[in-house]
Amino acid sequence: MFEIPAANSQSTAAGSVPSDGTRSAANPPAISLPTGGGAIRGIGEKFAANPVTGTGSLSVPIATSPGRSGFGPQLSLSYDSGAGNGLFGFGWNLGLPAITRKTSQGLPQYLDADESDSFLLSGAEDLVPVVKPNGLRECDETTAPGFQIHRYLPRIEGLFARIER
Repeated sequence: MFEIPAANSQSTAAGSVPSDGTRSAANPPAISLPTGGGAIRGIGEKFAANPVTGTGSLSVPIATSPGRSGFGPQLSLSYDSGAGNGLFGFGWNLGLPAITRKTSQGLPQYLDADESDSFLLSGAEDLVPVVKPNGLRECDETTAPGFQIHRYLPRIEGLFARIER
């Protein structure tokens, strides 16, 4: 509780001291840096703002343990203030690579034996079937009886991934 100093008090840097010697004003706490065992450091997040639309985006990497030969997935949780509702909340998305059927040239027909549909890798690259030098499609039937494995490559190679269906 604060007391108002009497008229017969002296003012000092530490507060008002009445003539009887008791302190009557509270001292404000000093501001200091936090202490403790934890360190304040970044987690590798990246923030960007689009000056044209005014939207902001944030990408937070997700640490995963490496697999064989040090390979592992590069996952990141990303936020875009202009995006809609997603699986991880409003504006949040987990960028996982996916192969989908291309719908920009019409509805997919799902006739897998005839290769009637085109496929996309992560919504950007067209996938084309791998063909042998004689022009026939490369097909592997050695894994299990009744199953065929068809290989694909991105139309513009750069990933050097092995994509099979």
